[in-house]
Amino acid sequence: MVTHNSEKYLEINLSHIETQQFKPSEIIIVDSGSKCPNYLKELTKNLTIKTKVILNSSNIGFSKGNNIGLKNLDKNTDYVIFLNPDAFLPEDFIANIIYLTNKYKQLNIFTGKLIGYDVNAETSTNLIDSTGIFKNWYGRWYDRGQGKVDLGQYDNEILEYIPAICGALIICKYLLVKKIINNRRQFFDESFFMYKEDIELSLYTISVGEVPKYFFNLKAFHCRGWNNNRKKMSRIARLLSAKNDVIIAFRYSRLSIPFSILKYLGVKFFNL
Repeated sequence: MVTHNSEKYLEINLSHIETQQFKPSEIIIVDSGSKCPNYLKELTKNLTIKTKVILNSSNIGFSKGNNIGLKNLDKNTDYVIFLNPDAFLPEDFIANIIYLTNKYKQLNIFTGKLIGYDVNAETSTNLIDSTGIFKNWYGRWYDRGQGKVDLGQYDNEILEYIPAICGALIICKYLLVKKIINNRRQFFDESFFMYKEDIELSLYTISVGEVPKYFFNLKAFHCRGWNNNRKKMSRIARLLSAKNDVIIAFRYSRLSIPFSILKYLGVKFFNL
């Protein structure tokens, strides 16, 4: 987990990990320049799971933070869960991962259904947050089903190939992690400070022959700090997102270049 001023969410997050039917071998928390990271020591001191906290004095971003975490990972690891601090796992989540990876021996990178969560009310919203990231015909990326009531409309297949995985919850076989690092010296592209790094990673894994997969019965919860509303995102955040759209289009999808450039110019000059 990469944290940045995540005190509001992390206690709930860690309590869900601590009560897993099958506990992970370790938790690695990389703090990315929180104003007061002392809360991490208090939250982790009573965990029964081996936990490592790595502090950074400045905000280094999601990609670099995760890459630092990977450098501190036990080399005998089988699978890595990349988890946002505001994403919470039901108690059978890791047990379901074990079941799926035993059933599908070549399962290398995958995700589950993310459902919205109201942290103030401490309850699920029953609205879909993400069932994978998809792209429409002109190049706009979107989380499938986001904001819709979960009626099982994306529960048709036990195993579904998807274009990209939401970065709030990525499960990856460590052998694939090492393969990607060997290929390009990093797992997440650190030039992506924030936004779209999950799409870039997914498209890169496809380029090396590993298509991301989605399991509807692997469910977790996600608060999503800006409440799915672009108007609540800062202009800098929207500009970074649009800039990364352009980079992805040039690398992986030339047909998306016109839309991505127009989007970037719209944010930069008209604050759209």
